[in-house]
Amino acid sequence: MALQRTQWWILAVALTLAGVALSCGGGGGGGGDDDDAADDDAVDDDATDDDDSAVDDDSGDDDTGDDDDAVECLRTTKTVDNGCDGLPDTCRTYEYNDDGQQTRSADDANCDGSPESCFLQKYDGNGNETLYGDDTDCDGVADKDCLRSVFEDGRLIEQFSDTDCNGFADSKCVLFENDGKGRRIGIRFDGDCNGKPETCGTSTYDAKDRELTNTVDTGCDETPDQCIVNVYTDLEGGGYRETTSNDIGCDGEDLSCYVLEFDNDGRQTLYGVDDNCDKVPDLTCARTTYDAQGRVLTEGQDTGCDGSLNEYCFAYDYDENGALIGQRYDRFCDGTPESCYSGVGNEYGYTVEWNYDETCDGVADECESYGFQCDA
Repeated sequence: MALQRTQWWILAVALTLAGVALSCGGGGGGGGDDDDAADDDAVDDDATDDDDSAVDDDSGDDDTGDDDDAVECLRTTKTVDNGCDGLPDTCRTYEYNDDGQQTRSADDANCDGSPESCFLQKYDGNGNETLYGDDTDCDGVADKDCLRSVFEDGRLIEQFSDTDCNGFADSKCVLFENDGKGRRIGIRFDGDCNGKPETCGTSTYDAKDRELTNTVDTGCDETPDQCIVNVYTDLEGGGYRETTSNDIGCDGEDLSCYVLEFDNDGRQTLYGVDDNCDKVPDLTCARTTYDAQGRVLTEGQDTGCDGSLNEYCFAYDYDENGALIGQRYDRFCDGTPESCYSGVGNEYGYTVEWNYDETCDGVADECESYGFQCDA
């Protein structure tokens, strides 16, 4: 799932603890979209959204796979009907600027036209999001839990949490260093914003802008405590493999290793755990397949990495316009799905109805509908 409005301080800490590279835009597709199901979307990639809908809630998503000549539609409304009785239970509206970037979302818990909570976004002249905040009274002014981002020459150089939205950093300050090509080569995490970072990281890249090394320096004493190395090899038939070794302590002994594979179009097809660090995945593998248009067809887990999916299988269906109209979750990959979604698309390839069938008995248990404004 793609992270929307990624809070880099959360990402930095999480990746430090998990032993994964700190930099964004790193190696082997790591800087690309990580929602595993084709945007507009088979799996919800909205990190700030608390709904469990399988359709992406991010109307302002810049979908890199879009056809530039296709009609663009912006989602303006979302309605949830619990029980599918024809009566809406919760409603959400979206607003945009002239560039099609989302500037406001408003949640109306009982669909009476008076929203109870709102969220605001602001952008600089280059279209970079500089503010995401909670507008608790929906008066058009963010007043709680603001995330602020600072850009220089279009590149993110600073991000911090501004709890009361007064323009000053309160906590979770992160500073970024970029090279001349815009690649992130350094990161410093300063939890209390006192100018003394607690954790630092560095990255290096190959000629194809893929991350080669990443270090984590707890204490920022210029002695790395975690060293990550990525190696890339071409695959027969096209695509490439990325092997990642994570060395806690930087003592030459790998603690954990992973293997990722990508197709000719840079789409991730395999993520595997290499238990003995011999560059062959052997513990657990996650596999993804795509159709000719680059949309995700199937996802699943291959325990043992023997090539056969045996857990957590997902399958997706699209209509002739490319809209997502079906999703099935099969816990044990035995052909009998435990839960199902069905949808309806508009003529421009956007899902306008999305219905959840908890037991795949053909009766929808929760229904969602979406309104769009299209530039046709």
